[in-house]
Amino acid sequence: MICRRLGHTELKEWIELAYSGTIIEADLMDDARNLANLETSIIYIASIEDKIVGGTWLWRDKPRLSLTLADVWMQPEVRPKALTQLVKSSLPWFKSLAIRQVDTLVFNQNPRFSLPFHHNPVLNNWMKEILLKNGFTEGKQYYQETYGLERRIGKSTPLIYQRGSDVSWVRKTLWEKRKELDYDLSPPSMILEYGNTLNHLHTFSINETPVFATTIQHYKDTAVIGPIVSDSVTIDDSFVIETLLSQIPINSSKICFSFLSENQCNLVHSTYISEKQSESEMIVLSRMY
Repeated sequence: MICRRLGHTELKEWIELAYSGTIIEADLMDDARNLANLETSIIYIASIEDKIVGGTWLWRDKPRLSLTLADVWMQPEVRPKALTQLVKSSLPWFKSLAIRQVDTLVFNQNPRFSLPFHHNPVLNNWMKEILLKNGFTEGKQYYQETYGLERRIGKSTPLIYQRGSDVSWVRKTLWEKRKELDYDLSPPSMILEYGNTLNHLHTFSINETPVFATTIQHYKDTAVIGPIVSDSVTIDDSFVIETLLSQIPINSSKICFSFLSENQCNLVHSTYISEKQSESEMIVLSRMY
């Protein structure tokens, strides 16, 4: 098997194979093309006898000196003999000044509701054993929860709604409050940075001062909420959820909180009363160099 960096002309084939068996919407292809062109995106393909059989998508988190292993796919018939080689070929061989850690998320069980990787970079459950055998160790657990959307009139607030207006505040707050937010890993940064590139990053301000931010994207019939970065000193956390509910696209019938810490789960449960349609547990796997 040969593993190499993806050529720009091969992206369409990569997407079609990675999402084989599903209808590939035009905006998914456009999103992938825009993200692939970023200098922080690293994409590999694996081939056997000139036939593409698998690939990986990684994102470089420069401030943390780390990588996110965001997506892995491989045709089922070649996984037993080729998956380990693909993983090893895609990751650094040793510690460097640029890369000291690789983070990834893996579903404990494959979810009922799945998202494209740039909405939520979580690997399928069949990757867990392979990664653990290749130097990764288990870390914290996060959650993806989907609810039926209950339309409610939001409270009167002093918030001024802004969209994608202060990515520098998001980066600064995510870094400075990473322990407090329980986001001391690379995947939340990737989701927010990709959301900014695709114009899905939203910031909310009081008197022109940002107080929280997240990504809001529409996928099929679902409003997808990304990692929530907030300054809890100046805003009540429960009010964050109330405010988000007022910003859901009108054509959404469900809402998916795609990246919740345990504390945020409790917050959603206490604030948002509606039928939970699915819940998936995600485990952090990390490899230190």
